[in-house]
Amino acid sequence: DVTYVEAARVMAERVFTLAEKGTSESRVETAFRLATARRPTDFERSTLVSRFVKLVEAYRANENEALQLLSVGESPRQEALDPVEHAAMAALCSLILNLDEVITKE
Repeated sequence: DVTYVEAARVMAERVFTLAEKGTSESRVETAFRLATARRPTDFERSTLVSRFVKLVEAYRANENEALQLLSVGESPRQEALDPVEHAAMAALCSLILNLDEVITKE
């Protein structure tokens, strides 16, 4: 759905703004905290960082896919961001936004 992809893309932009000079690990933690309002466990952090690294590798191998993902939605993307890193973070944000903990109140 376009709305969810765009939401993840814009959330990724916010992550880069909040953790501008951060490491992959700090950016992953920022994304997780934005969605869950808590810090990830060590296991969650390592799993998400590993996934982010794999996403960067995949988008680096096919930058057109990254640009295609970043073109979804009406809001313009921040051109200053590296499209590969941005697409990878957007995909990771989509994953985080789909966690049961994020979409279900218990």
